[in-house]
Amino acid sequence: NVVAFATPETVAASDAATERVEEVTIDGLPLDEDDITLLDVRRAAELADGSIAGFAIHAAHTHLPRHLEKIPRDRPVFVHCASGRRSAMATAYLRRNGYDAINVDGGYCAWKNASDAAVTAGRGK
Repeated sequence: NVVAFATPETVAASDAATERVEEVTIDGLPLDEDDITLLDVRRAAELADGSIAGFAIHAAHTHLPRHLEKIPRDRPVFVHCASGRRSAMATAYLRRNGYDAINVDGGYCAWKNASDAAVTAGRGK
């Protein structure tokens, strides 16, 4: 049920606080660095599709408040979902709670598409 809504113009004209979250693309994801955390906020059923580079902490975005203790505060946290929409909300939540969180734009789908393209190119197809 929708109780209320606001257009972008209404929000811009109000005193409401808005926040933009920092984002990186898959190409900008520093997977070769040891001092980052990768957080996968997809639903458990989506994990069967695979994961970025085979590792991540998992906490579904709807259950994130219950799993904050699993997420290190001493390093950047790169947050992804399937496409980047849920992870943007999770990133904003984490930032409000003191984490250095960065959204991975395009999420797992972008990583999988880039990986599939690299495999196809490597086979000469």
